[in-house]
Amino acid sequence: MKLQWVKKHIPKFKKSDHKYLRRFGQAIHHPELWHLTRHSVAAGAAAGFLVAFIPLPIQTIGAITFAILFRGNVVIAIATTLISNPFTLIPINYFIYKVGQFITGNAAPFEGLEYFQFHDQDSLTGYFTQFVEWSKSLGKSILVGIPVVSICAALGSYLIINIFWKLIDSLFHLEKIRFKKK
Repeated sequence: MKLQWVKKHIPKFKKSDHKYLRRFGQAIHHPELWHLTRHSVAAGAAAGFLVAFIPLPIQTIGAITFAILFRGNVVIAIATTLISNPFTLIPINYFIYKVGQFITGNAAPFEGLEYFQFHDQDSLTGYFTQFVEWSKSLGKSILVGIPVVSICAALGSYLIINIFWKLIDSLFHLEKIRFKKK
């Protein structure tokens, strides 16, 4: 059965002292963070979407932190942050900008990928500096749009996952299926 295959192949956390997870202390050992339940999957997705649109490389740490706070699945939280990647950077930021522009009434034009002068940069610092300048040029619209889109995506994912989980559970009576420990 497919559910048994998923249960067998989902990453399992063993109470080890992994060097990257050590900073979260004993909170990382809570069983809800590593099991697939309706609440843990929905809370994990919400935790991931809450930080997925922040344009900084701290999304994973933020997703783990919020997953611990919400008792959500850590793997799901980290996976949902992958929605923002180099291929989706411009479309997501454009959407965030438009939401922020709608709320603030800011009429500054959005400068997309053509703004970046990739051939003029010779280091990662140059790319980062250019990204910061691009972000500053968008101003209030981005600063207002990021939290609005993040919170809406987090709440929406939590509600949608709960609704679909309950629907599928009622259709297939999955609550009666018990996974055997091996």
